[in-house]
Amino acid sequence: MKHHLIMCSYTCEYVYGDGLVKSIPDLKDITVYPLPENIFTYDTILMKGNNSGNTINLTCCVDKENNGYSVFLNTSAHPYLIEGHQDPANKLCYIFNYHVENELGETATCIVKNQLNRSLTSVLKISYIDENRVKCNSPPYGVGEEGTISTITCAPDEAGNIIAICRNNTWTKIKEKCKNKNLIMLLDNVKNINNNNTPEPIDIALPKAVEELVNFSVDGTTNIISPGNLETTIEILEQFANSQISSVNSSTMKNFLTIADLLLEDTNHTNQANWTEANSYDGSSRLLQSLENFAKKYKPQKYGSYNISTNNIELQGVMLNTSNEIPTFEKTFFQNNTVRISKIRSNSVNGDILIVSIGIKKLASLLPLNISNDAKNTNNFSVNGILISTTVNEGITIESISNSFQKNNATLNDVNCVFWNFTNLVWKSDDCLPEQGSTGDIINCTCKHLTSFSILMSYKPIGDIMVLNWITYIGLGVSIGSLLLCIFIEKLVWKVVTKNKTSYIRHVSIVNIAISLLIADIWFIIGIAIQDGKNIVDRNDAACNTATFFIHFFYLALFFWMFVLGLFLFYRLILVFHDISRTAMVIIAFSLGYGSPFIIAIITIAVTLPHRYKQTDACWLNWHDSKALLAFVIPALVIIAANFIFLLVVVIKIMRPAVGERPRQDEKNTMVQIIRSVAILTPLLGITWAFGVATIVGGDQLAFHVIFTILNAFQGLFILIFATLLDSKVRQALKQKRLLSMLTTKSTKTTTSQPSSGPLSRAVDNVFNRKGQSHGVSDGIHSSSNVSSRAYSVLS
Repeated sequence: MKHHLIMCSYTCEYVYGDGLVKSIPDLKDITVYPLPENIFTYDTILMKGNNSGNTINLTCCVDKENNGYSVFLNTSAHPYLIEGHQDPANKLCYIFNYHVENELGETATCIVKNQLNRSLTSVLKISYIDENRVKCNSPPYGVGEEGTISTITCAPDEAGNIIAICRNNTWTKIKEKCKNKNLIMLLDNVKNINNNNTPEPIDIALPKAVEELVNFSVDGTTNIISPGNLETTIEILEQFANSQISSVNSSTMKNFLTIADLLLEDTNHTNQANWTEANSYDGSSRLLQSLENFAKKYKPQKYGSYNISTNNIELQGVMLNTSNEIPTFEKTFFQNNTVRISKIRSNSVNGDILIVSIGIKKLASLLPLNISNDAKNTNNFSVNGILISTTVNEGITIESISNSFQKNNATLNDVNCVFWNFTNLVWKSDDCLPEQGSTGDIINCTCKHLTSFSILMSYKPIGDIMVLNWITYIGLGVSIGSLLLCIFIEKLVWKVVTKNKTSYIRHVSIVNIAISLLIADIWFIIGIAIQDGKNIVDRNDAACNTATFFIHFFYLALFFWMFVLGLFLFYRLILVFHDISRTAMVIIAFSLGYGSPFIIAIITIAVTLPHRYKQTDACWLNWHDSKALLAFVIPALVIIAANFIFLLVVVIKIMRPAVGERPRQDEKNTMVQIIRSVAILTPLLGITWAFGVATIVGGDQLAFHVIFTILNAFQGLFILIFATLLDSKVRQALKQKRLLSMLTTKSTKTTTSQPSSGPLSRAVDNVFNRKGQSHGVSDGIHSSSNVSSRAYSVLS
């Protein structure tokens, strides 16, 4: 039992005649008992008649036996507190002598206080009904009319209550939540162990607690499958599984499996109803997850295979040293059910390899019959086999896992291979398919998960993903290197290329496009690492949700900065005579570039968490369950469309310039660079994500995934080439810094050659007055001939 120790300091002071004060401190320990977690109050219904002036007993119960607090009753008719006395037959309950003054009915409040005067309250009602309306009148529920709800206390050794309803002149029990006091005390003890509030270390105290629970469960005196005890036992097992103990031995593992086996042993009609009620608090799913988590704590005393079995649960596994060659893992459960892993990779040179599989009877049928829409033919769905769970320790990855199941009902032939999703509490078939040749009584299933860029848009499984992995990893490396080089070059030439406002906002946009894509790529790699570090049913959801949020945010930021680039191009060419300050331009740019995607990303995660935010097998926005992916696709496609419109308007403006709408020579060149950036990068992004949409429409077509992966993975290289290296001002600035030889070819070093201009370049020259009829003032850094040459070389 958990006690709170509060150190109180007392000081004794002596005052002498000369005013000198002497003090002697004294320290005392005061034990403050915690308040109970629950108070159970019971409404009292009396038949009208001769109640006035009589004394009746009102009852208030708590869920923990404790002498460290006081229990009072306060009623509307009595302003003072009535102190209760402990029921000798049930020390969890307190009885109050209540004096009835009239039969009008009133409410009373049960108050529990500890030494710190902290309190917990619960309300009960006292009501009266006419004798001619009484339909039910029998102990222990008392009197009531049709539809009346009556609540009574549990047995003396139990906490909780029993609820019955008056129906057809008979009290019918509708709910029972009675919890054995010993189980409650054991649960408190386990919580204290996990909070390090026990004198023994956890590696000694926790195995003792597991043994105590198994002894309590098998002695036959307590029904641990009753509704209240079932809930408490599941919570205790959950506390065991989530504890910080590093490892357990075979005896403790056997005890844990024995307890779980007892919960599954008798699934008659009554216990099936108890499990149905347990699913209101996800009881069956929590039991399954506890089995998986505790199985990972088992460390055999020697290398090799091991087996621990009960009537309904078989645990089999293998522990190897990383110096050993990793063989194929294959185990058989209950004769005709198997699990097989052939591609096992270790990412660690130190430590042991631990692979654990658990075959479980009956539990699969106790899980809710919820199935996601990705499975086919979900009508009349039923679980038709045992449940097999496989886990691996950190540093081990598997590409696929094959399971063979023997049908419980051989007459059912329409097969779905599914796995249990702990987050959404549904059966899902993502990347789980029946193998060819699955006929008769045995069904073979293979499950995979994706680890390439195609997962950004694809929710359907594809056959060959190795090529996508190689493209992804190579492309990401090239892209990240290109983006770092792009940012480095922009830093080198920043002062030279940002002399006017138009050039300044262009390079601000390019730098932030590069930064956004760089961070998005890094988070994408983190997302891959998170998924590869777990098997297909053991997900680190918090880390994966974080990766999904930042990937979503920074990919959106990439598009919004492209939109900023197009918007300022539109502004500078259409609103020639309108001018805004550099500060205002920067505020608008950053508000659009980062503010808008942040709002979209926050709204997306707020609306779709906790169960429908990310995909089950990838750190990316969910498509199938919640369509959260639309929060990326729609803004991206809208921005691409908007930039195409900006380009169309700009081309029309170039072909038909108005009188006086000619910018300064230096700004002319910058706007040419912006036109080029938007004109190249917008179609490139548009084509890239058009194939992304194609992976949704035709998700099983490998060609769509390959093209999308190539275009997406190499975006950083495209930005370096088209937004930075092809900018003549950047190359000229690099030449001045003696870096041109490392970044350009001999043909780009020669600035005196004059290639012939094409139709588009001549049209741009018309609007910018290329023949020397300038209406602006040069910035004085370069001659007009050099500026014209730079603009011409970019457009060629």
